[in-house]
Amino acid sequence: MRLFLSRYSFTFYRHGKYLLYNSINNVFYEINQPLYEYLTQEVITSESDDNHTIQQLINEHILVHSASEDDAYYDAAKGQFLISSFNTSHIGLTIAPTVRCNLKCPYCFEENKPAGTMSENTINNLIKFIRDHKCASTYSIAWFGGEPLLSPNIIQSILVKTKDIEHLKLTHHSIVTNGTLINDEVINLFIEYPLTDIQITLDGNRTHHNEKRFTTTGQGTFDLILNNIDKSIYKWDNTKFSIRINIDKSNMNDYCEMRDMIKQRYSNCNNISIYPGILRANKGCESEVFFSSKDHVEFNRMLNDGSTTGRRYPSHCSKGCTATNASSYVIGPKGEIYLCWEHIGMQEKIVGNIDQPALSNPTLFYRFLTHGSLFDDIQCKQCGLLPICNGGCPNKRIENIFEKTNHNLCALYNENDKDILYDTLYDYFLSKL
Repeated sequence: MRLFLSRYSFTFYRHGKYLLYNSINNVFYEINQPLYEYLTQEVITSESDDNHTIQQLINEHILVHSASEDDAYYDAAKGQFLISSFNTSHIGLTIAPTVRCNLKCPYCFEENKPAGTMSENTINNLIKFIRDHKCASTYSIAWFGGEPLLSPNIIQSILVKTKDIEHLKLTHHSIVTNGTLINDEVINLFIEYPLTDIQITLDGNRTHHNEKRFTTTGQGTFDLILNNIDKSIYKWDNTKFSIRINIDKSNMNDYCEMRDMIKQRYSNCNNISIYPGILRANKGCESEVFFSSKDHVEFNRMLNDGSTTGRRYPSHCSKGCTATNASSYVIGPKGEIYLCWEHIGMQEKIVGNIDQPALSNPTLFYRFLTHGSLFDDIQCKQCGLLPICNGGCPNKRIENIFEKTNHNLCALYNENDKDILYDTLYDYFLSKL
């Protein structure tokens, strides 16, 4: 009987080691040379001296009897995505109480967007909008901006009023903030209404950060942000602090320095993580300093020079985002509804308003729902990395389709004929020796 190496299985050779990875089960093995040669032959049969091993490989979907077995996995993944996308039992709310900001970062996409702050009338409309989701039993809130902590009173008002909605339970509560406005009022607010996650961004080390992330009067914010983390991280001990280190070609060497400094500074905390935020150009904001895919590959390689802690083992990724979920909403300060966080403040991207039952831009709304996910992409269907790739940004996919842009949506693992995947797995193998 003929067998086939699953499209989700990868064999490779590194420095005298024969290695095997399967992305469906996320399993990784060192194998011997005879098995490697068996799996890489042009025609694989079920006849082998080690039938037990072959049966194990079949059980783990490393070997399949036909391409239809791989297609069945894809169909199941697509079905689960569609069920999630049109699930009405949960409401996802990304709320921008204001689009104002107290900083003047030169790369920020908020620049030149109309200022605005949510009124009491809009807050009441928002509460009614949430209440009207009669089928929902849970909801999540992510505070965004602008800088949402410019309006802690609005955040508090919404939290107080949503808490009184009897049929809804808050399951996830997060904020994206620049971290400069965390004061006693804010600390006490989120003690009463605990955050699940907080994301705070630094732009490299002190020197580089203060050159890029400064107040409207030109004052650097590096020490202010760290001091505010100091004040809050022990009081919000059940909140995960995600510290994003923005990296471009001008400060790519800062990441390891900052990662080590933060780990040392908060060595007693188990609720903090650090990760690189790779800066890429937004449309209309192109610059040579931003990373290309090639630069991203080189950055990952640099992380791992002389160390086995630079890269993480692959993990299964959720597919889609707010933009491809029918019950998730990005809500601006005037009650306007968007599909994507990056759309806030862009008049042409508004799809509706919380005080109106009908969509104002149904074309854009349904375009994202039907074309925004990787499951509408034939290349993704044939890709063996689908389980460990989120499919890329739906907003960029829509721009590729309808505006003929050329955004690279593939996971970094796919670069250089999957060299990054193989390097990452080999690094993991070394770390386990």
